Amino acid sequence: MVRGFASAQNNILSRKLSLENKRKSRVSIALITLMIISVAVPMMPNNSPILEYNEERYHTANGTLDDTSTSTLLSNLNTSNPIEVSGVMDDSQRVHLVWIENGTNPQLYYALISTSGIDTVLIASTPVGQNSSTAMSSPSLVIDSNYRTHIVWAITDTEILYTLLDSSLDDQDGSSGDIASMTLVSTYTIAVGTGVRNEPDIAIDSFDGIHVVWVDTYDAQSTFFGASLIYYAMFAFNTSGANSLSTMINNTIITPAIGYKGSPAISMGLNNTVIVVWEDTRGSLIEYVGLIDSSGSMTTEWLDMCAVFYGGNLSSGEYFQGVKPMLESASITVLETLYAISGQMSFASGQKNCEDAYEIGGYGDGPRDLSLGQNSTDTSGGIRALSDVMYNGSSYNIPSDWGYNSEMWGPGSTWACLSWRDNSGSIPGNPATPNDHQWNPNATRLIIPVSDEGPFGGDPSQESDDIQSIVEAHDACTKAGIIPIAIAGTSAYGPSTNIAGGSDSMVRSHMMDLVQCPGTAIGTQQRTCDDSTWETKDAGGEMYLYPSNNMANFEGDFESGSLTNGWAVSSTSNSSWAVETADNGLVYSNMNLCDIGGFYFHSLNCTYYHPPNVSSIDLTVTTDNWASEFSMDVILPNGTVESYNSSDVSNYYDAILTSYTTTGNYTIYLNDTYGDGGSSVSADYSYISQTNPSSTPISGTYSAQSGNISNGESSSLEFVGILADGIVSFSYNISSEANYDFLQFYIDGIQLAQWSGSQNGNFTTPVSLGQHTLMWKYVKDGSVSSGLDAAWIDDVVVPVANYTEELNALVNQIVSLTTGSGSTETFLTVLNPYSILNSPRSGWSRGMPAIAIDDQTGEYVEDIGPTLDYIWQDSVGWSTIGHFVLVNDTRLTSGHGWSVNPEVNVDDTGNVHVVWVDGRDSMPGKDAPSQLHYMQLDLSRAGVLDGEADGLDLNQVAVVTNSAVPSSDMTYGANPRVDFDNDGSIHITWFESMEDTITDEERVELRWTRINSPQLNSDGQLITGQTLTDAYGVVNTRIIASSSDNLMGIFGNNAETSSQPIVNFNWPNRDIIWTTDDCLDSDTTEDKWDVCMWSENVWDVEISSNPTELTFAPSQSFNTNYQINAIQLPGESDVVSIDVQGVPADWFIDAGFAGTYQHTTTLIENQMNDFDLFIRAPSLSQINENQEFLLTLSITSSTKDEASITKLIKINLVNNGDWNDDDSDGVSDEQDLCQFGEEGWISSPLNDHDGDGCRDSSEDT
Repeated sequence: MVRGFASAQNNILSRKLSLENKRKSRVSIALITLMIISVAVPMMPNNSPILEYNEERYHTANGTLDDTSTSTLLSNLNTSNPIEVSGVMDDSQRVHLVWIENGTNPQLYYALISTSGIDTVLIASTPVGQNSSTAMSSPSLVIDSNYRTHIVWAITDTEILYTLLDSSLDDQDGSSGDIASMTLVSTYTIAVGTGVRNEPDIAIDSFDGIHVVWVDTYDAQSTFFGASLIYYAMFAFNTSGANSLSTMINNTIITPAIGYKGSPAISMGLNNTVIVVWEDTRGSLIEYVGLIDSSGSMTTEWLDMCAVFYGGNLSSGEYFQGVKPMLESASITVLETLYAISGQMSFASGQKNCEDAYEIGGYGDGPRDLSLGQNSTDTSGGIRALSDVMYNGSSYNIPSDWGYNSEMWGPGSTWACLSWRDNSGSIPGNPATPNDHQWNPNATRLIIPVSDEGPFGGDPSQESDDIQSIVEAHDACTKAGIIPIAIAGTSAYGPSTNIAGGSDSMVRSHMMDLVQCPGTAIGTQQRTCDDSTWETKDAGGEMYLYPSNNMANFEGDFESGSLTNGWAVSSTSNSSWAVETADNGLVYSNMNLCDIGGFYFHSLNCTYYHPPNVSSIDLTVTTDNWASEFSMDVILPNGTVESYNSSDVSNYYDAILTSYTTTGNYTIYLNDTYGDGGSSVSADYSYISQTNPSSTPISGTYSAQSGNISNGESSSLEFVGILADGIVSFSYNISSEANYDFLQFYIDGIQLAQWSGSQNGNFTTPVSLGQHTLMWKYVKDGSVSSGLDAAWIDDVVVPVANYTEELNALVNQIVSLTTGSGSTETFLTVLNPYSILNSPRSGWSRGMPAIAIDDQTGEYVEDIGPTLDYIWQDSVGWSTIGHFVLVNDTRLTSGHGWSVNPEVNVDDTGNVHVVWVDGRDSMPGKDAPSQLHYMQLDLSRAGVLDGEADGLDLNQVAVVTNSAVPSSDMTYGANPRVDFDNDGSIHITWFESMEDTITDEERVELRWTRINSPQLNSDGQLITGQTLTDAYGVVNTRIIASSSDNLMGIFGNNAETSSQPIVNFNWPNRDIIWTTDDCLDSDTTEDKWDVCMWSENVWDVEISSNPTELTFAPSQSFNTNYQINAIQLPGESDVVSIDVQGVPADWFIDAGFAGTYQHTTTLIENQMNDFDLFIRAPSLSQINENQEFLLTLSITSSTKDEASITKLIKINLVNNGDWNDDDSDGVSDEQDLCQFGEEGWISSPLNDHDGDGCRDSSEDT
């Protein structure tokens, strides 16, 4: 939530986060879907006094609860549903809005709306910054002391942007704003480059300094394995000079620790300290079950898996600490059991890295009888034997062997997941096997199958039992909410030369079916999971590649005439990407007829048919470093035999050994004299796959061309592989309908660029070490085709990783995934930027990051300490320095549920208020039922803060402990915020939703809780350690809006945006703003989006409308009666006073009650009160012209000055005579020696015959 400094909290300033996804969704690590079995509804305490009534739910047409209090501020805001919108209402009752429209060209928009009196659009929808070729997200804004609008947002996953607007520089005539004039700081890039970044938030301090936080995976030291981190930066706006924006503190990691971090929120504290909260997996509990192929080909994999999990030397020779000890040092508890499939323990018992785990597992014992976690040291199940798995709904025994049974990772995965939730729906499960895995009920659960062959008995794969076993495993894990993480080994010998990638790609295709959902085509392409059935539901996992050399011959120029290893295609039609050439109007593709080889064989054979229309078929042979063991016999169609031996090849041979041209059947016998294998042979030919292609290649003979698709379809080309740090580059060409049909480029699902129309060029982007999916996607809209309606790419260059880099990447990915899978807790830190700016340490200067890197170890070093330290510095001597971190990372929550969407605000006294959504402890799970929580901290109870290196002691500072808000009683809570009022109230607004899994009916409500009447001790303070309902006497909740569709993107358990309600609490006024499809008619079918506002005045008093204008002659006086209508009053009555302002000289005006002009009275709710207004005009001697002025009548509460109502009355003074002859004697005033009589004498008929007060002797006439 964006916040101003603490002394200006009542100018309620708003913010908007992100999903993350918050997806988003929130981020790529949303890994678990848990079935909702039951909902625990907390009881509300009976002793909470109700001082404001709770509204019953009388739903209006638009789902709100009171038609009369709801208005539409802005209609047809966006054609996307839902939208991300953020806003602030300033103290002039104007609403500043920003939102994102992710259409063809994503764009950020701004609008300004006045809500004082009649709602008026001052500035209509105005584009801000440049549109983007990729999606935008997470807009957030804040208003500074000069009413300037500071905005941050994200180019989703790639950039964090900032701009500064001044709406006063527009004429505010209701049209789109003059953005050029309004813009004080053009779009400024805060963060860009290597890494994934999202969810910015912003706050402004008392000097209008700009503070920004966001989520970023950039890690210059490569310390945190690609985990997301919280970053902070500070800027200042310069009203003069060439650089309008100065960097005060550059991009700084404030959470240098392993584990997922997300959803940061920022607020300003006392003395311009910075309070940041976020969600963090530190403190979480994770359990993973490894299901490792124990067949003869898995020697290196066992060595490395034990090193990865427990620590040791990898096969590359490098030492790795181990996932388990690493995570435990980061306060993440890891429970693990590795199962050797079929119980073959030769590798586990013989590897140094595995010996301790082998001993813990009882030297080959089966599954434990009790779950892990019985006590604090009971965290490892070790390496155990798995002899019974689940297949076809029954127990399936797999006796120990070196091959078939040892490769049952599909049925093994089914068994592991059914052990938590079986086919009857029981939790924990009880599958039909003699022994089950006993899962810890409070942990996040993962399974990790590791294999190099098919899921049911190994090679060959893609047979019916393989497919069935994967479907069963996927469905079991998805229903159980267990995340499958598959690691694919390799059985290939030399690079594959066809699109399927040989047996490796078929095995990896099975793994993709498990970790995402079963696909319709073989390959490693991303699956399309529509969640319509269990089989098509995304399991939320990932597939990683074990190091191999089969990417060594990566081909990005497509000059072989086909898509080779690493490439995969997918399409919404039957037409996919393929190579194309204009060389003689022909395109060639390759066909494989026979492919045999591998480990541990004496002789293998295959038979293929040579078609009559094929001129030549090539036999490609590969060997290992023992070519002397190789021989091959080929039986020709005429029955003769051609033989080849070691004299025809060499060690590591990889080439076409021979070719045949005769039609007929051929049988190949591949022999190994020793029996350990290590060679292979494949029979292949090329053929014409296309004639008269539509365009020439970009370079050379061949390019890759998109499929021939129809309107509304897409065609994708993907490369999956482990890449080193470096640059990805390629050439492109497109001929399409401009701005509607696109060539889009993605890395790991993140769109980086798109092109349309007729254009070509080159594109480059950095890439980091790790497994990556590169995707080129040609996508068409619903109508119109232009040009050649296709896209081409060529000359693709990727930094293919070597073996050591591949192994390091695998380690990084396992660590990143494991640390990011656990439940999240809410953390807090306090930063002190002005301390380090005003008293910098030696070597630090303004504009640098606030975190340092140790020259010796390369580790990050935080600057933790008190506001000022007196220390000795080399070359400086004794001096005073400041520190950046005033309070180090402090864990606020502790439980098994997910704590998400934290929000923070600081009140005028410096107390820190935190709200978040937390899972119910009875049902831990990321998508399990959740409810709103609240906590309040008084940091002054900790004394002088000295950096608090170990975090705050909550027992010392928590005046309200972690408390569930009683009225958060539906299934899910979402997107809360906390605000304050000048009557001492604390206000929490959020969304509650529920879904009926049987009827699919949904309801979402916007709720508002008001907290007041603190229960103070004799010292006037809250007592530490109390719950919310103990600490406050008033905890009242009202429902502001309700919908069966969605409010602000919230519906059911789906939070499509992280948009929060926009609020203004300025007693007695209360305003709450949200978005929905239509504020006034929920039955509309029009594709639009409205901004709605609910308003309330808890001190609602009206003065009768007439008369609003009074006219007087000189010296005239009279009384006017008015009425006061007390519509609503706190406590049903109030003592008020009356005041009159704007009275000119020589007028007498008084107002009062009870006919005696008393200046105070008591108003009673729903009763009328009279008051009188007496006015006497000046005489002719006091004024010499007509007058006109506005008189202000004020009725003000004696309880709070903010409660006041005014009425303006126009007063006219009119002389019906001649202002130049006041006494109407016919003599102008300039010449009249006696206008109003003379003083110092007595008038009588004898000396003043006309009685005008003037002596006859000096009379004018």
